Amino acid sequence: MSTAAADVPMPFDHEIPFLRFIGAGLVDWGPEHAVIMMPITAHHLNRSSVVHGGIYSVLIDAAGGLSGCFGSDGVHHRRAYTLSLTTSFLGTAREGALTARGNLRRRGRRVYFATVEVRNNANEVVALGEGSFLYRGMALDGAVAAE
Repeated sequence: MSTAAADVPMPFDHEIPFLRFIGAGLVDWGPEHAVIMMPITAHHLNRSSVVHGGIYSVLIDAAGGLSGCFGSDGVHHRRAYTLSLTTSFLGTAREGALTARGNLRRRGRRVYFATVEVRNNANEVVALGEGSFLYRGMALDGAVAAE
């Protein structure tokens, strides 16, 4: 399946330039979760003709990071930095699309933790990840976020 980046639905006014560059988009976002979808194209493949491992890591980082940033009012979302990220590669994908679902596991005042599953079109888990993230302390509109 070859889908242009412009075909990825973007129902949220929260574009991440690098995700758009690789053809991925945020398709579901709410309190304690984020879902990113990316149609697989030829430029995502490595020399073995499967999705490059770095793509999985990018999706895990983004979905995990966003899972803790949804604003309690649904408007003023937080920003964060990645502190640590682990990725386990469990399978491969060659075509179709990848879907990464990040779930917030625990939140403190400044740091939060998330887990992410990346699935292929057959709904098989092809990668797992865990991350820890540090809040920047500001909402996207510049207002001080509640700590």
